[in-house]
Amino acid sequence: MKQRMLAGLYPWLCCACLAVTALSVGAFDKKPVSTQTGFVLRILAENYESLHLGYTWDSAWPVLSKTNAYTTSAEITLTDVAHYDWTKQTLVLTPKASRALNARFKIRKDTDLAAQFGIGHRAFVVRLDGVPVYGGVFLEPQSPMAIKYPVINLNTTKDGCWRLTLRPMNTVGDAVIKLKADDPIWERIRREEIRAAFEKANKLTR
Repeated sequence: MKQRMLAGLYPWLCCACLAVTALSVGAFDKKPVSTQTGFVLRILAENYESLHLGYTWDSAWPVLSKTNAYTTSAEITLTDVAHYDWTKQTLVLTPKASRALNARFKIRKDTDLAAQFGIGHRAFVVRLDGVPVYGGVFLEPQSPMAIKYPVINLNTTKDGCWRLTLRPMNTVGDAVIKLKADDPIWERIRREEIRAAFEKANKLTR
């Protein structure tokens, strides 16, 4: 009798297991607001086009600062960073984090432009202890878009690790724009509290 009851329940149990599995996988792009403390770079599911960010800081930041309204595709935390070159404003990720992000965004090493276009024009927000500090979009290095707020150019090291080059605005597209090292616009991303967090973690280089 007990065996017959279990046999009857088996199909229902299988369906329930499949439903739970599908939910957990499908919910990745519906991750709730980050509970991570310290430094967190959130890569959003939304992008430049879907958020209508425009070209100026005044048009983009009011949208990006409302991070509670958006979903997260991936998060880069202090643990994921191998080192942060403060002078060049480049973040190199660990091999483990790089492999995970390659899989997440389907970036293949054998495709020349994959690292540049793999995550499109996705938006990002940098948070420190839960507070949005600045944000912008991932942009291919040779983009002519005259974006006047932070951008991240993505490429990889010889070892295949992600290298994020941060800029306070897109400068490549306009050859006449040459940012000087002491230009006040750098203050938008060169935040003292971020520098202190990486220095404390012994991951800051100059």
